[in-house]
Amino acid sequence: MSWKRCTGKSPESLTSCFYQQGGRPTERNPKMPRNSTYQALPAMEMEPFLADADYLDVTTAIGGADLRTFLANWFNYQPAWLMRVQRLVGIGSKTKGPVSRLSPEMVPFQEGARLGPLTVRLAEQERYWLAEIHIKQLNASLGFVAEPLANRRTRFSVFTAVHYTSLTGPLYFQFIRPFHRLLISGKTSAGVR
Repeated sequence: MSWKRCTGKSPESLTSCFYQQGGRPTERNPKMPRNSTYQALPAMEMEPFLADADYLDVTTAIGGADLRTFLANWFNYQPAWLMRVQRLVGIGSKTKGPVSRLSPEMVPFQEGARLGPLTVRLAEQERYWLAEIHIKQLNASLGFVAEPLANRRTRFSVFTAVHYTSLTGPLYFQFIRPFHRLLISGKTSAGVR
């Protein structure tokens, strides 16, 4: 398993990196690195969910929140365009109207618990939280790692690992990928507010 460490020019910067493997070489972005290290991820626990991912990206941000608050803020960020995209691709809430806001205490840390379409697979208070979603074309893991820094600050790494489950998986993901990048970046910024 290879990881890329994302670092910005300033401690407050929001940074992103991408990693892609698997699939046919024509599906890979040649600019995506294949061999590097990422020490913040608790690899032993997460390896089964991330091994042989067809696509992996990591976005980081630094803030003063704890992991539960970061997760609540992250999941509460719901731009209007997101609801339309979720209905278009067939995931998320099928109901119309406002969704109740998630408080930090409502974030589940029990294995098997559900949070919307996600199922929690791994979680440890103040360290990490990993959940999965399974849809027809792909399986995706969404993970959060909290790395304590000086002055009560925390580096939050948000990663997505995608495993294609059908021949249409790469095409489906190429359609939603631009929205995915916008959403992950916006949610990660909202998480540290």
